[in-house]
Amino acid sequence: MDSKIIYIDMDDVLCQFSSAHAEVLTTYPEIVYPQSQYGFFRKLKPVDGALASAKYLMSRPDFEVYILTAPSVYNPSCYTEKREWVEMHLGMELVKRLIISPNKGLNKGDYLIDDHLVGRGQEHFEGMLIHFGSDQFPDWQSVLRHLVGGTGQNASADLATADGAPERRPEFNLDHKQFVLIQNSESGTVNSDTVFYYRQEGKLVTADYWGGSIQNGKIIAYLSGDQLDMLYHCVTTEGLLKAGQATAKVFQLEDERLKLALDWKWLAGGRGQGQSEYIEVTDL
Repeated sequence: MDSKIIYIDMDDVLCQFSSAHAEVLTTYPEIVYPQSQYGFFRKLKPVDGALASAKYLMSRPDFEVYILTAPSVYNPSCYTEKREWVEMHLGMELVKRLIISPNKGLNKGDYLIDDHLVGRGQEHFEGMLIHFGSDQFPDWQSVLRHLVGGTGQNASADLATADGAPERRPEFNLDHKQFVLIQNSESGTVNSDTVFYYRQEGKLVTADYWGGSIQNGKIIAYLSGDQLDMLYHCVTTEGLLKAGQATAKVFQLEDERLKLALDWKWLAGGRGQGQSEYIEVTDL
């Protein structure tokens, strides 16, 4: 039996674009286009049921699943951030099936799950357009019912698995691992010469960091699944004492090294907030 090709949109189908957009406009009304800001797409929260449903459809041999999303052309970072979002939340298998295109009508397939009927070529899609968020398809449960309800293969049990099962969050081991910076916001202090050395006992994670602009720094954190909640403080080479807090997402690359993506802010000694990324190194 030939597999049905399914394309899944990202914004307001897999991730909560509109609510994040409105929140930024309310908090920072001077920012006319929130989606043009660095880090906007990477920080979007998943839509309820989206991750479990996408993974469930991926697991079925009768479906061939791709993510099909349009870019925000005024934010060059969106291409990278959308790819990072997919890897952090859905894994490398769907990263390999990520398509970023301004015209979705160019793709051939059986289903397109999208929250818009027109605007990005949806009206020219040759297959069935499943209008996510409409009266017919208000949520992921209704989408899954349509896609698998008529298969005659215990669809009710499959739906319960896809909708009701909790998301399985992978556990990572950071013990004795070293990381270096690959990207940081302007108000950050560390640079590519700074080395982070981690230790871990159960869910308790600590780290020492030094080098570059850092004379000595310490981190204490708690690991829950793929998330690190951390506090950090340091003394710079200029003698400044600084402290802050961060939330880090941990994910594994194809070569099995770990990568950390941080959203951080200063609590003392510095001002502002930002994002940074770190990659595991073994050859220091």
